Amino acid sequence: MDVVYVNKDGENPELMYSLRTLKHVNHRKVWIFGGAPVWINPDTVNHVSRMQKGSPYRSTRGHIAAACNTPEVSDPFMLWNDDFYAMQRVGKMPLLHRGRIGGVMERYANVKTTWARGLREAAAMLEQRGLKDISYDLHVPLIVYKEPMREALRWADKAACDAIHTRTLYGNLVDLGGDAIADPKMSRRSAPFPEGPWLSSGDDTFRSTIEPVLRYLFTEKCNYEKGSTNG
Repeated sequence: MDVVYVNKDGENPELMYSLRTLKHVNHRKVWIFGGAPVWINPDTVNHVSRMQKGSPYRSTRGHIAAACNTPEVSDPFMLWNDDFYAMQRVGKMPLLHRGRIGGVMERYANVKTTWARGLREAAAMLEQRGLKDISYDLHVPLIVYKEPMREALRWADKAACDAIHTRTLYGNLVDLGGDAIADPKMSRRSAPFPEGPWLSSGDDTFRSTIEPVLRYLFTEKCNYEKGSTNG
């Protein structure tokens, strides 16, 4: 499968280390939809430049739609964020989720953020359609089949909450299945590093906690960076 990143503008050191960890995951081509830093190797990375349009959520959905509508991108493909890191050898990408939506809503019952509103609206939307209720709002790569994702994006664009959980709509629409794991995102500096091969950084943890570890473990440029000796 191809790897697809939906990406912001700027130098983005998170993306650099994410690309270096791709050696741990079986993949074919690498695509970036959105912005791309100047250090990206144009000979090994396919970049489709797209401007931010609307909110970050709507912009991200637009990038994903563009990937689904690009025939050269494999079907399925692996959807990555720039802050996903495969810290150990994974090989073939597994199907992963966060568990039942009800359990996630119970944990965040008192949270009033747009993310929480998007969680609750996704749960209601799935219930109305009689679909399963698994949360795929997890900071790991997602295996995306194009046509079901197009349908999920159409649902998401009609949602009242702009932060609707599109990954969750998609995963249940396609009945993706998979294994439940704890979310590997480190949102606090005091949090322990997650067990297993996956790690994701937050704005408050990348520079202080995660980048020093990534810099130590992944010292060499990969072939997706200019100046690499690997290709």
